[in-house]
Formats: sequence, structure tokens, C-alpha cells
Amino acid sequence: MQSHDEKVRNVAQQLKAAAKKGVRVEFVKKSVSHFVPNPYLNPNETPKIDLSPLDELLEIDEKNLTCTAESGLTFED
Repeated sequence: MQSHDEKVRNVAQQLKAAAKKGVRVEFVKKSVSHFVPNPYLNPNETPKIDLSPLDELLEIDEKNLTCTAESGLTFED
């Protein structure tokens, strides 16, 4: 299992590589997307960056009644 930092580093490397090539990317995740499809992107040619590994609870702070979670963690999880 990858650490949070490793997962974030992996996504950052993919974004940097795409930026060097001057291409747009599409994010892929487990949950439903809230974005309208971009008519200017060809889904077959657009590089995809998978965010689905970002699904862990990182910290629960009982004193301050907060938690820190990765973006893919759902309330159901």
C-alpha cells in the first residue's frame, strides 16, 4: 500500500509530464464526476490521471472534531 505522500507524488509527476507536453489531462476517480464533459477533449486521446487510490482516512482529531481525508474517501467508506 502506498503512503499518502507517495500517491500525491505520483499524481504530481503525471501532471508535470503532461504540462511539459502541453496536453490537457482528464482525472479518473471512483465516484461520480460532477463535471460536464469537455467537448474540446477527445476522450480517446486525452491522458487520464487516476485519482482512485486517494481514498484513505488520514487523521481523526477528536478534540477539535475534525478529520483529514483523501479526496476519494466517501461517507459510505
